[in-house]
Order: sequence, then C-alpha cells, then structure tokens
Amino acid sequence: MHIKTFFLSTAVAAVFQTASAATVHIAAGSNLQEAVDRAQAGDTLKLASGVYRGKVIVNKPLTLEGPADRSAEIEGDRTGRTLSVHAPDVTVRNLTVTKSGLSLPAMDAGIYLEETALRALVEHNDVLENSVGVYIHGATDSLVRNNKIVGDSKLRRNERGNGVTVWNAPGSKVTGNDISQGRDGIFSNASTKNVFSNNRF
Repeated sequence: MHIKTFFLSTAVAAVFQTASAATVHIAAGSNLQEAVDRAQAGDTLKLASGVYRGKVIVNKPLTLEGPADRSAEIEGDRTGRTLSVHAPDVTVRNLTVTKSGLSLPAMDAGIYLEETALRALVEHNDVLENSVGVYIHGATDSLVRNNKIVGDSKLRRNERGNGVTVWNAPGSKVTGNDISQGRDGIFSNASTKNVFSNNRF
C-alpha cells in the first residue's frame, strides 16, 4: 500500500511540474541570473536578441533558448565561467556565449557542465573567445551537438583551452560541432562509453 502511494505521489508531482512549466520571455539586457533564480523547474527562458551579463549559474532544470540566428549573447567579464550548469536536464540552445576567464587550472569555460548536470543538452550555439569552449566535467549522458566553437586566437596556442573537454562523463556525446582556434579540438580524460562523431576541426 505504501509503495503504491509513493508511485502515485511521484506521478502526480511529475504531471504537475509539466503542466506548470512556462515559457518566460527575457528582454535584452535583463539580469539573466535573476531570471534563472525566479524561474520554476521545467520553464523555458526565451532570450531576446541582445547582450546579457555572464557568470550565470543554472541550478534547476531549465531551457535557455535564444533566436535561431544566435543573436542573444551571454558575455563574460574574462573571469571564471560564463555559463555554469549545475542541475540535471538543462538545455542551452541558439545562444552566443563569450569571454570566459582564461585560467586552465580553474577550468574556466564558456559553458561548464558540473557533475550534477546530468543529461545536459548544448546545441546550436556559437561559443566564442573562451578558454575551454564546453567543459563536460563529469556530467553523465550529456549531449553537445551542432555548435560552432572558436577559441581566442589572440592567445598563444599553448595558452588556449580545448574546444570541448570531457572528464569522467560516461555516456556523453560530442557530435556535429565545428571547432577551431583552440588547443585540442576534443580532449577526453578518464571517460568511457562516449561518442565523438561528425565533428569538423
């Protein structure tokens, strides 16, 4: 009886979360971190064309989506990570993400996927002038596909990060990306059951 009650409660909660998910339109120049903090799990944040201040942390399942021409730009201040994902089931789509910090030991990146960012989807973005473009740091079953990732050509090559770094992220896939001007295109360490396919370097 208790088991049936548990499953029923879980199913009702899942249906409620889906039903209550909203599409929230974010005006250019808005404080994106505040918008993320106000959003409910499952919401889609639709970013208008324009520039948003970076070092944003996504700590709940959300979709961040810009216009198809990638004219919504999350711009860092050359310190830390421009966009960090710490929650599972987050989608980052149709954005331009730029100007992370440049510290390789600190794992600075344009888009950083923490170990808790299971099943992250990063697709159709321009990831430009960062240290590492996309850093999959233990985020199991993540998918990074169809992005344009360009490193900072003003730096010497040994100062640049990789296009995509994969560290201990079993099941993650990196497919269909156009990667240039970094140190290595894809760098994988201590990770298994990955797929790297149809990328252009």
